[in-house]
Amino acid sequence: MNAWFERDRIPPGNTVDETRLLLERTIKDLDLDWFVYMAFRLPQPWRVNIYSTAITNYPQGWVERYIEQDYAPHDPLAERSSGETRPFFWSTALHARSPVQRRILAESHDFGITNGLTIPVRGAEGALGTFNVAASDAERVREAVRHGGEELLASALNAHEFAVGRLPGTQAGGIDDPGLSMRERECLLWTLEGRTAKEIAAILGVSVFTVNRHAHNATRKLSSLNKYHAAIQAFRAGLI
Repeated sequence: MNAWFERDRIPPGNTVDETRLLLERTIKDLDLDWFVYMAFRLPQPWRVNIYSTAITNYPQGWVERYIEQDYAPHDPLAERSSGETRPFFWSTALHARSPVQRRILAESHDFGITNGLTIPVRGAEGALGTFNVAASDAERVREAVRHGGEELLASALNAHEFAVGRLPGTQAGGIDDPGLSMRERECLLWTLEGRTAKEIAAILGVSVFTVNRHAHNATRKLSSLNKYHAAIQAFRAGLI
Protein backbone atom coordinates (compact mmCIF):
# COMPACT_ATOMS: atom_id res chain seq x y z
CA MET A 1 0.00 0.00 0.00
CA ASN A 2 1.35 3.43 -0.94
CA ALA A 3 2.09 6.00 1.75
CA TRP A 4 -0.19 9.06 1.86
CA PHE A 5 2.37 11.27 0.11
CA GLU A 6 2.66 8.79 -2.78
CA ARG A 7 -1.05 8.57 -3.60
CA ASP A 8 -3.02 10.45 -6.25
CA ARG A 9 -0.26 12.64 -7.66
CA ILE A 10 -1.56 15.02 -10.31
CA PRO A 11 -0.61 13.94 -13.85
CA PRO A 12 1.83 16.44 -15.44
CA GLY A 13 -0.40 16.80 -18.50
CA ASN A 14 -3.47 17.87 -16.54
CA THR A 15 -5.11 21.22 -17.23
CA VAL A 16 -5.82 23.69 -14.44
CA ASP A 17 -9.51 22.82 -14.64
CA GLU A 18 -8.87 19.06 -14.38
CA THR A 19 -6.63 19.69 -11.39
CA ARG A 20 -9.24 21.90 -9.76
CA LEU A 21 -11.83 19.13 -10.07
CA LEU A 22 -9.46 16.58 -8.50
CA LEU A 23 -8.70 18.85 -5.54
CA GLU A 24 -12.35 19.82 -5.15
CA ARG A 25 -13.35 16.14 -4.97
CA THR A 26 -10.93 15.61 -2.10
CA ILE A 27 -12.14 18.53 -0.02
CA LYS A 28 -15.83 17.78 -0.68
CA ASP A 29 -15.27 14.19 0.50
CA LEU A 30 -14.02 15.72 3.77
CA ASP A 31 -17.17 17.90 4.06
CA LEU A 32 -15.33 21.13 3.30
CA ASP A 33 -16.62 23.84 0.98
CA TRP A 34 -13.75 25.77 -0.51
CA PHE A 35 -10.07 25.57 -1.37
CA VAL A 36 -7.41 27.68 -3.01
CA TYR A 37 -3.79 27.01 -3.89
CA MET A 38 -1.55 29.98 -4.69
CA ALA A 39 2.18 30.23 -5.39
CA PHE A 40 3.94 33.16 -3.74
CA ARG A 41 7.64 32.72 -4.32
CA LEU A 42 9.38 30.44 -6.77
CA PRO A 43 12.98 29.45 -7.47
CA GLN A 44 15.39 31.91 -9.05
CA PRO A 45 15.32 33.34 -11.64
CA TRP A 46 11.52 32.99 -11.90
CA ARG A 47 9.16 35.57 -10.48
CA VAL A 48 5.45 34.90 -10.53
CA ASN A 49 2.26 36.86 -9.94
CA ILE A 50 0.18 34.65 -7.66
CA TYR A 51 -2.91 35.17 -9.79
CA SER A 52 -1.22 33.27 -12.64
CA THR A 53 -0.79 30.17 -10.46
CA ALA A 54 -4.07 30.13 -8.54
CA ILE A 55 -6.21 26.98 -8.50
CA THR A 56 -9.49 27.37 -6.66
CA ASN A 57 -13.20 26.66 -6.38
CA TYR A 58 -13.86 29.84 -4.39
CA PRO A 59 -17.04 31.71 -5.43
CA GLN A 60 -16.47 33.51 -8.73
CA GLY A 61 -17.57 36.82 -7.25
CA TRP A 62 -14.95 36.59 -4.51
CA VAL A 63 -12.20 35.61 -6.97
CA GLU A 64 -13.00 38.58 -9.21
CA ARG A 65 -13.16 40.94 -6.23
CA TYR A 66 -9.82 39.64 -4.89
CA ILE A 67 -8.09 40.17 -8.24
CA GLU A 68 -9.68 43.53 -9.07
CA GLN A 69 -8.75 44.97 -5.65
CA ASP A 70 -5.26 43.41 -5.76
CA TYR A 71 -5.72 41.92 -2.28
CA ALA A 72 -2.86 39.43 -2.53
CA PRO A 73 -0.09 41.72 -1.15
CA HIS A 74 -2.28 42.43 1.89
CA ASP A 75 -3.79 38.98 2.49
CA PRO A 76 -3.32 38.13 6.20
CA LEU A 77 -3.19 34.38 5.47
CA ALA A 78 -0.52 34.86 2.84
CA GLU A 79 1.41 37.10 5.20
CA ARG A 80 1.37 34.49 7.96
CA SER A 81 2.20 31.67 5.54
CA SER A 82 5.45 33.35 4.55
CA GLY A 83 6.73 32.95 8.11
CA GLU A 84 5.17 29.61 9.08
CA THR A 85 6.28 26.04 8.49
CA ARG A 86 3.30 24.28 10.11
CA PRO A 87 -0.37 24.31 9.10
CA PHE A 88 -2.60 26.68 11.08
CA PHE A 89 -6.31 27.17 11.67
CA TRP A 90 -7.90 30.56 11.01
CA SER A 91 -11.21 32.40 11.02
CA THR A 92 -12.42 35.73 9.70
CA ALA A 93 -12.58 36.87 13.33
CA LEU A 94 -8.78 36.92 13.55
CA HIS A 95 -6.94 40.16 14.28
CA ALA A 96 -6.29 42.32 11.23
CA ARG A 97 -3.27 44.58 11.16
CA SER A 98 -4.60 47.11 8.66
CA PRO A 99 -7.86 48.48 7.23
CA VAL A 100 -7.25 46.54 4.01
CA GLN A 101 -6.87 43.29 5.93
CA ARG A 102 -10.09 44.02 7.82
CA ARG A 103 -11.84 44.57 4.50
CA ILE A 104 -10.46 41.31 3.08
CA LEU A 105 -11.69 39.33 6.09
CA ALA A 106 -15.10 41.03 6.12
CA GLU A 107 -15.69 40.44 2.40
CA SER A 108 -14.46 36.85 2.65
CA HIS A 109 -17.00 36.32 5.45
CA ASP A 110 -19.76 37.73 3.22
CA PHE A 111 -19.02 34.97 0.69
CA GLY A 112 -19.28 32.26 3.38
CA ILE A 113 -15.51 31.72 3.66
CA THR A 114 -15.34 32.07 7.43
CA ASN A 115 -13.15 29.30 8.89
CA GLY A 116 -10.32 27.26 7.51
CA LEU A 117 -6.92 25.65 7.54
CA THR A 118 -3.83 26.99 5.78
CA ILE A 119 -0.98 24.66 4.80
CA PRO A 120 2.23 26.50 3.82
CA VAL A 121 4.17 24.49 1.22
CA ARG A 122 7.88 24.89 0.65
CA GLY A 123 9.63 23.29 -2.27
CA ALA A 124 13.03 23.25 -3.89
CA GLU A 125 15.26 26.34 -3.82
CA GLY A 126 12.87 28.48 -1.81
CA ALA A 127 9.64 27.85 -3.72
CA LEU A 128 6.70 28.82 -1.50
CA GLY A 129 2.98 28.21 -1.93
CA THR A 130 -0.05 27.99 0.30
CA PHE A 131 -3.06 25.67 0.27
CA ASN A 132 -6.18 26.93 2.06
CA VAL A 133 -9.34 24.95 2.75
CA ALA A 134 -12.44 26.53 4.23
CA ALA A 135 -15.94 25.85 5.54
CA SER A 136 -18.75 27.79 7.17
CA ASP A 137 -17.86 26.71 10.72
CA ALA A 138 -14.70 25.84 12.63
CA GLU A 139 -15.81 22.37 13.78
CA ARG A 140 -16.19 21.12 10.22
CA VAL A 141 -12.62 22.18 9.50
CA ARG A 142 -11.28 20.43 12.60
CA GLU A 143 -13.26 17.28 11.76
CA ALA A 144 -11.76 17.28 8.29
CA VAL A 145 -8.27 17.50 9.78
CA ARG A 146 -9.00 14.73 12.30
CA HIS A 147 -10.31 12.34 9.65
CA GLY A 148 -8.44 13.46 6.56
CA GLY A 149 -5.33 15.35 7.57
CA GLU A 150 -3.13 13.16 5.38
CA GLU A 151 -5.33 13.77 2.34
CA LEU A 152 -5.15 17.54 2.90
CA LEU A 153 -1.36 17.49 3.22
CA ALA A 154 -1.08 15.36 0.09
CA SER A 155 -3.38 17.75 -1.79
CA ALA A 156 -1.23 20.72 -0.76
CA LEU A 157 1.94 19.02 -1.98
CA ASN A 158 0.30 17.85 -5.20
CA ALA A 159 -1.05 21.32 -6.01
CA HIS A 160 2.36 22.89 -5.39
CA GLU A 161 4.14 20.30 -7.53
CA PHE A 162 1.62 20.81 -10.34
CA ALA A 163 1.78 24.61 -10.27
CA VAL A 164 5.58 24.80 -10.22
CA GLY A 165 5.72 22.32 -13.10
CA ARG A 166 3.59 24.62 -15.29
CA LEU A 167 5.69 27.77 -14.87
CA PRO A 168 7.45 29.36 -17.83
CA GLY A 169 10.85 27.75 -18.24
CA THR A 170 10.14 24.69 -16.12
CA GLN A 171 9.00 22.65 -19.10
CA ALA A 172 10.67 22.11 -22.43
CA GLY A 173 9.55 24.79 -24.84
CA GLY A 174 7.89 26.96 -22.15
CA ILE A 175 4.21 27.90 -22.55
CA ASP A 176 2.50 26.78 -25.73
CA ASP A 177 0.52 29.37 -27.67
CA PRO A 178 -3.13 28.46 -26.94
CA GLY A 179 -4.26 29.81 -30.30
CA LEU A 180 -5.72 33.16 -29.25
CA SER A 181 -7.26 35.12 -32.09
CA MET A 182 -6.32 38.75 -32.72
CA ARG A 183 -9.66 39.93 -31.31
CA GLU A 184 -9.23 37.74 -28.21
CA ARG A 185 -5.77 39.25 -27.66
CA GLU A 186 -7.14 42.77 -28.08
CA CYS A 187 -9.94 42.13 -25.58
CA LEU A 188 -7.47 40.74 -23.03
CA LEU A 189 -5.09 43.65 -23.55
CA TRP A 190 -7.79 46.25 -22.95
CA THR A 191 -9.04 44.24 -19.96
CA LEU A 192 -5.52 44.40 -18.55
CA GLU A 193 -5.70 48.18 -18.98
CA GLY A 194 -8.78 48.21 -16.76
CA ARG A 195 -11.37 48.87 -19.47
CA THR A 196 -14.91 47.53 -19.10
CA ALA A 197 -16.60 45.38 -21.74
CA LYS A 198 -18.67 48.41 -22.81
CA GLU A 199 -15.55 50.56 -23.20
CA ILE A 200 -13.73 47.83 -25.15
CA ALA A 201 -16.74 47.44 -27.45
CA ALA A 202 -16.62 51.16 -28.24
CA ILE A 203 -12.86 51.04 -28.90
CA LEU A 204 -13.09 48.02 -31.22
CA GLY A 205 -16.36 49.00 -32.86
CA VAL A 206 -18.16 45.78 -31.91
CA SER A 207 -21.00 44.85 -29.56
CA VAL A 208 -20.62 44.19 -25.84
CA PHE A 209 -21.85 40.65 -26.53
CA THR A 210 -18.97 40.13 -28.98
CA VAL A 211 -16.42 41.44 -26.49
CA ASN A 212 -17.72 39.11 -23.78
CA ARG A 213 -17.65 36.18 -26.20
CA HIS A 214 -14.01 36.85 -27.10
CA ALA A 215 -13.09 37.20 -23.43
CA HIS A 216 -14.89 33.97 -22.58
CA ASN A 217 -13.12 32.08 -25.39
CA ALA A 218 -9.72 33.40 -24.31
CA THR A 219 -10.42 32.47 -20.69
CA ARG A 220 -11.31 28.93 -21.75
CA LYS A 221 -8.25 28.54 -23.97
CA LEU A 222 -5.94 29.68 -21.16
CA SER A 223 -7.71 27.54 -18.50
CA SER A 224 -8.08 30.72 -16.45
CA LEU A 225 -10.41 31.58 -13.58
CA ASN A 226 -11.94 34.60 -15.34
CA LYS A 227 -11.09 37.26 -17.93
CA TYR A 228 -8.90 39.23 -15.49
CA HIS A 229 -6.89 36.12 -14.67
CA ALA A 230 -6.67 35.34 -18.40
CA ALA A 231 -5.35 38.83 -19.18
CA ILE A 232 -2.60 38.48 -16.55
CA GLN A 233 -1.65 35.01 -17.76
CA ALA A 234 -1.52 36.15 -21.38
CA PHE A 235 0.64 39.15 -20.47
CA ARG A 236 3.08 37.05 -18.46
CA ALA A 237 3.35 34.55 -21.30
CA GLY A 238 4.09 37.30 -23.84
CA LEU A 239 0.86 36.66 -25.75
CA ILE A 240 -0.34 40.27 -25.52
